[in-house]
This record gives sequence, C-alpha cells and structure tokens, in this order.
Amino acid sequence: MRLITKCDVDKVRELDQFLQELGLEEEVRVVIENICPTEKGLLRVMLDISPDVELSEEEMEAIIEKVKILLEENTTSE
Repeated sequence: MRLITKCDVDKVRELDQFLQELGLEEEVRVVIENICPTEKGLLRVMLDISPDVELSEEEMEAIIEKVKILLEENTTSE
C-alpha cells in the first residue's frame, strides 16, 4: 500500500505505534519519504508488509481503517 499525503510526522508515528500495539512492528513497517523538499509535510507513506507474513482479514481491515483515519486529509493512492 502506498499513499502520498500532506501530513505531519506525528501522524506517521501514531500509525507506527498502532502497528506495535497490534504486535505487527516486525511484519509491517511504516516507511516515509520526503518527496518534495520545498513543500513541507508532503510525504510518501508506504506500508511495507513482509511477504512471508499472513495477516488476518481483521488485522488488514484494522490497519487500513487506521491509515484512513490518520492520513485521510489530502491523500491520493499510488
């Protein structure tokens, strides 16, 4: 899953904390990249899911819902 969104790093940290609470910090990693140095806060946010992990449908839905809540403003999918 890849998103380009204008948000602050605190929201991304909150997403990372959420994954830790689910016990998925090793299987799902949040990767951020500043894609436009002149546009403060425009970040590429990627969820890197390990290929050998099998997430339950509930876990995947919870992750997607949390991403939507935290990063919903000014977000476009890539």
